[in-house]
Order: sequence, then C-alpha cells, then structure tokens
Amino acid sequence: MEESVGETLIIGDLGDDIIPEILSLLPAKSFASAALVCRKWNVICNCILSSPKLYSAVSLNPSLEEAVNEVVDKVLSEPIRPHFALASIGPSFVLQEALVLIERNLCSKIPIIVSVAEGVIGKDVLTDKFVEVQWTEHTVTCGIILTVGFLPGVTVHLYLVFPEDGFIVGDGGSSNFIVRYQNTTTLAGLAGVSLLFTRDINKPSGVGETEFHVMFSTGVSLVGPTYEANIIRDEES
Repeated sequence: MEESVGETLIIGDLGDDIIPEILSLLPAKSFASAALVCRKWNVICNCILSSPKLYSAVSLNPSLEEAVNEVVDKVLSEPIRPHFALASIGPSFVLQEALVLIERNLCSKIPIIVSVAEGVIGKDVLTDKFVEVQWTEHTVTCGIILTVGFLPGVTVHLYLVFPEDGFIVGDGGSSNFIVRYQNTTTLAGLAGVSLLFTRDINKPSGVGETEFHVMFSTGVSLVGPTYEANIIRDEES
C-alpha cells in the first residue's frame, strides 16, 4: 500500500504578482516586519509605499485609552509608515495622557500634535460611517480624531513659529496644544502650530515629487485676530 505524500507549498513558490498583493493587505505593523524578511520583500514594500498616504479615524469612546487604541488600530490597519500624527480630543480628555498613549502606539520620533477641539468630523471606527460631533457644555465631551500621514521623499519638521509663507489649518476654538518632536514635549497656549514639509534631496530613486496645495472653500472664515510677522529670519539650508 502506497502512501501519498502531499506537496508543501512555501511562500517562495508564489508568483511575483501574488506577493505584492498579499503584502499590500497587511496592517502597518505586520507590513513593517515583512519589509525586513529579505531584500526582495523590502523592495516590494517600498514600491507599495511609493505614493503619499493619509489615514484618519474617529472614536467617541468615553475611555481615553480605549478611544486611542481604536483610532490607532484603524489608521494602522493598512500599510503605512507614519511621518507625523495629528490628534484632536474632547475637552474631557487630558492632553498629556492622550500624547503618552499615542506615543506608545506610534514612533515617538515623529512629530505629534494633540489639541483640544470643540468637535470632530470623520469616519467612525465602529460604523465606518462619517460622523460630525460638536461638543457643548450640555453634551458628553469625549472623543478623538487621529490622522497619520506618510509623505515619501519629504521630510517633516515641527515649529511653533512660522516661516513667511507658512499657513495654519485647525480648530479656531482650540485653546491649548501639546506637541512632541525629537524627544521634546511642549504644552502651551498658542495661536497655532505648524508642520513644515520640505523636499528631501536624498529621496529614493523612483519616488516622485510631492506637491502641496492650499484651498479655501466658501465655508471657511477667519476666527479671532489676524497676526502679521514682525521679524522673519531666513536660515541657510
């Protein structure tokens, strides 16, 4: 009586068109591990992340820790290597605690900005539908929106003062920001916080240029006083 020996299929036997499809479906942390398996996989992973990506998620969970975990799991559910993170939280949450929890799940070396907002709008992590919540004194002011971005070929820096051509996008009603960059944490009441995007002259071959555009809709209006720069300092690169 003969015994049939089944064939064992190893991942190396898969076609070159199958492996990229599989890797592109991995969540961010598994994707990062896959990029370290071998040089071939690293090249494939770099090709998958050859264009800018921006992911955002909203959680209205009354528990800060659970809310942060929910939005982090959502934005990292697809391949991405975050270059920066922006978060807006409800007035009932504590800035410092939110920053620590976000840092615990993301790389602490990337710029992270956390602000207190008057409301959030985005895709809910539970229903996968867009929600809009405006908090008032008579409502439960718990929630968070987290946005992470990946910009290949571009370096990201954080400044609390702005260059001549800088611009601010954010919540006009927010009174406090807490920022984390290069192992330095700053908590202050500021007019705004800006992320500066610059071109990376040492970008990998084959990565195209990333362009930024500013666009205003008819629904955007000025909030608060208008500021003008008194001193502008140019720094040589």
